[in-house]
Amino acid sequence: GSAVVSNNVLQLTAAPNTYVKGAAWYVTPVNITSFTTDFDFQLLSARADGFTVAIQSTGVSAIGPSGSGLGYGASQPGGNGGIAHSVAVKFDLYSNDGEGTDSTGIYVNGASPTTPATDMTASGVKLNSGHVLHAHLTYDGVNLILTLTDTVTSATFTKAFPVNIPAALGSSNGYVGFTGATGGLSMTTNILDWTLTGGGVQTAAISPAITRPALPGSSRPRPGVSSSLVAAGTAGMADQKQGTSVMPLSMSGARQTPALPAVGNVTERAQLSGASEQAIQVVAEPNSIAAEPAFFPKPGLFDGDTKVRLHCDTPGAVIHYTFDGSQPLAYSPVYTGPIEVKGTALTIKAFASVPGKKDSAVVTGTYRIRE
Repeated sequence: GSAVVSNNVLQLTAAPNTYVKGAAWYVTPVNITSFTTDFDFQLLSARADGFTVAIQSTGVSAIGPSGSGLGYGASQPGGNGGIAHSVAVKFDLYSNDGEGTDSTGIYVNGASPTTPATDMTASGVKLNSGHVLHAHLTYDGVNLILTLTDTVTSATFTKAFPVNIPAALGSSNGYVGFTGATGGLSMTTNILDWTLTGGGVQTAAISPAITRPALPGSSRPRPGVSSSLVAAGTAGMADQKQGTSVMPLSMSGARQTPALPAVGNVTERAQLSGASEQAIQVVAEPNSIAAEPAFFPKPGLFDGDTKVRLHCDTPGAVIHYTFDGSQPLAYSPVYTGPIEVKGTALTIKAFASVPGKKDSAVVTGTYRIRE
């Protein structure tokens, strides 16, 4: 799966990974009959596809198709596979069905977040600018109003979407969160901070620990990066705290593998107002580990020199290997053709790497030549 806490932000997708999707849900259902929500986001190396802010009553494991589905809805109009009992507002920078490269729109019950859509280009708000963008949404029971502001240029886009959210969810309460996805092109989708207030009471918040002075002509401070998320439920890893602030887990390992597991459901904790803790559920994509490389012929004793072929069943896999006894790493040689075994013995160690998936385990094959 692609949704992790990385570099102190909630990251739904990460360039250059393609064909990945991620989702994160606030695990406590909130009253959605009327509310206000704000978040800052930044799309880096942004080519495709986009993300949504969504509300649903399906559960905290909900996730839709990748690519044009944005992790929320069907891949194409009239299709299926989207999140049922839901409403989503999209931020889309790839034109799959004529929606343009800078569009938004509202979608209900897992409909394809492609068309109909509204092109934002004329407003000057560009999703692929690399700027920090601030989204402000209010819902009064009749209209969901989006105001999107570029915090660097102050360009603003506003749109009101008529929608009956409780009717779509079949409930006055729902799980609120984000979904994102890439297809054949990639991007990094960072949610920097987030608050949601319903009925005058703040019910969910990921607050930035750092704020920067406002730009000239703007009264709003530049957002800092949230340092309020921490992984929980990871074997052998305790919550890291300093005073009342929850500190993030760091990246580790030679291949910069996130400290968070990439398979299954990972729970992230957010430090909320009043020093209380609630949880955000990050949904990992199934089958998100590359298959282990296979050896042909199988390791063993041979009468003479032989050639060893490596193969991985996962499409798009790159196999890294060593034959000097060391563990293979991301910078180890890439397998491109048969490896010759001459002399008395050779031990090959290899792993498979696929964009958007966790690297496979290292496999070892020892070949001996009969003297």
